[in-house]
Amino acid sequence: MDFNKLIRYKVLDTCFRDTTRFYTIPDLIAAVNDAYQVHKIDRKIERRQIYDDIKFMKSTEGWSIQLNENLRIGRKKAQRYADIGFSIFNSAFHPLFIQYLNLSVFVLSCYRHKAEYNWVDELILKLEQEVINIKTSKKPVQFEENEYLHGAGYIQSLVETITDQTVIELVYQPFGRAERKLKIHPYLLKAYNQRWFLVGLNPEYPRNLSNIALDRIKDFKLLSSEDFIECGFNLNEYFDDVIGISVPSNQQVETIKLLFINGRGNYVITKPMHDTQKKKVNDDGSVEITLKLIPNRELVQQILQFGKDVKVLSPVSLVKEIKELIAQMKSLYG
Repeated sequence: MDFNKLIRYKVLDTCFRDTTRFYTIPDLIAAVNDAYQVHKIDRKIERRQIYDDIKFMKSTEGWSIQLNENLRIGRKKAQRYADIGFSIFNSAFHPLFIQYLNLSVFVLSCYRHKAEYNWVDELILKLEQEVINIKTSKKPVQFEENEYLHGAGYIQSLVETITDQTVIELVYQPFGRAERKLKIHPYLLKAYNQRWFLVGLNPEYPRNLSNIALDRIKDFKLLSSEDFIECGFNLNEYFDDVIGISVPSNQQVETIKLLFINGRGNYVITKPMHDTQKKKVNDDGSVEITLKLIPNRELVQQILQFGKDVKVLSPVSLVKEIKELIAQMKSLYG
């Protein structure tokens, strides 16, 4: 298998879909060479190879792509899809890509029994299922996914801004409020509760990092001329003391004690809420869970989801907050 070929098809597809500029053949060659350099491939693409790649992409063995034959930049022909919404990656996996899927499964399987790569098993399962689904249209495993999630299309572009350390300006739409613009120095993409968040520095609030839900982003643009501010926090530890994505400012880690009854303690024992979790099983079968955390809204949400099967024992401030929320919930039902 030729990895270089895969890179070229991906670059050409991206260029053919670009509505911000036109690409001539020399431009396509330059784009592929840039991608080669990123992937540390020590070679230059030849003009004939680009023509051969486009010919294959147009063929029935490829993706039967259709280019707009009337585009010109002066006397030079420009290359763009006739249907700008088309992409070779929108359709089912091409046989060429199935080979790479199988290769990916093989490489990943070499690491599946190592503790530090415990994420590999689920990824292998997903890749294997894609191959099975292509061949048989059957899905032996169902993963929890949010197919209605907005904003996922920004992930690749935002990863590039993080890698390139480029300041961005977001058009952000808070719930129930008007759109506003935010300047962000992006540091990290983080997933929580089937949503993606961009973590970065908003110069208006420099004491803490900001987290922006991708489904609230309406658009963004690069501010390439602005100086990028390096992250002043250790991102490997920044979220260690919380559940979820929000890190309250000026709050300390507290000892949180929860009492689980009606058998729900077994659920929390087998699926810990946090890696600081410790348990004490009482004679009556109830389970006392101790956590070392900074209280935040995600912790409150997790506690509330257990309903009548959990009681907050401490700290007093959290007991009071939960009691007030329960009273508000009760008032909804008269």
